[in-house]
Amino acid sequence: MKKKLILFIVGSLGGGGAEKFIITLLQGLNQEKYDVHLCIIKGQGANDKFIPKYVYVHRLYKTKVLRALFSVSRLIVAIKPDIVFSSMFHVNIMTILSSYIIYPNKMKLIVRESTIPSYRFGLSMTGLTYSVIMKVTYRSGLITNIITQCEAMRNDLVINYNLPESKLLVINNPVNHDDLLKKSQDMLKYKIDTSVINMISIGRLENVKGYDRMIEIFTRLERNKYHLYICGEGSQRGTLLRMISDYGLNDEVSLTGFLSNPYSLLSEMQLFLLSSRSDSFPNATLESLALGVPVIAYDCPGGVNEILNSPDNGVLIDDGDISNYVKSINEFRFNQYEPQYLIKTSRARYGNNIIESYEYVFDSV
Repeated sequence: MKKKLILFIVGSLGGGGAEKFIITLLQGLNQEKYDVHLCIIKGQGANDKFIPKYVYVHRLYKTKVLRALFSVSRLIVAIKPDIVFSSMFHVNIMTILSSYIIYPNKMKLIVRESTIPSYRFGLSMTGLTYSVIMKVTYRSGLITNIITQCEAMRNDLVINYNLPESKLLVINNPVNHDDLLKKSQDMLKYKIDTSVINMISIGRLENVKGYDRMIEIFTRLERNKYHLYICGEGSQRGTLLRMISDYGLNDEVSLTGFLSNPYSLLSEMQLFLLSSRSDSFPNATLESLALGVPVIAYDCPGGVNEILNSPDNGVLIDDGDISNYVKSINEFRFNQYEPQYLIKTSRARYGNNIIESYEYVFDSV
């Protein structure tokens, strides 16, 4: 049986969740069924070293939009893929436009949306422009399927962007549990104070992730009883450092910066905290549960409430309710959450079954 040639297109393989998703999917695909090519439009990123060896990589090193657009078009013509798969808004737009440049062709185009557009774009002039671009391009007849990570994202695309329900598929993000476990066993670079309750959050230091809200929560906790590790980089780092200093939390809140492997630290934590203002389907939350660490999270717009759909895997707090968030941390019953149960449940929900769902889509088009 002839293998299907699939071309995956990404902007880069930085340390974000969308990039991590691509790596996890490539690691899990059946190599006997697919001839996999990966097009990286920009330069190298933190996740490049995790690209499976069986994947043929095309690096374009393009930063100008038009040059990248025509380079992608030429690549598609040259390798003649059966399926083109792109992920993230800007890359999706470029891939759709490339498809028009080389039309007609026999390839099937699948795009994966990585955010909830209404919350990402907002009401700014730039946001409204992006919304119009999405409404026009995502309705293209050249698109075979649009994959969303959660029901909230799917509903947003149907209600606010009038996309055809028949093309929309909901497939949650996968977790490579074996790889995660292996990385969690690497040597820990931080000395953990076991006399306090250690908590962690992982993500970009941007406004949407709500780390200012997390520090506000921390100011209301009993002093010298907790320690919080925030792992990530971003434009809010300076603001957060000033908040930590102003509140006198330098000994209780640590900004670790970006960690290519945060899992040895995560596996030693007693709680994972999420304070996002919106979050599509946060990988770090999935990874926390996969390592047996329970979660406390705001019920922000997105798919968080689809992950924490049971009191057995964590606590969901009304969005912005700081008092209840603080109360939940103070009253958290750690013996209620059996790590092995969290790990087992995570494998059942976000393991090989997710990879199989993607393979079913690839086999069906």
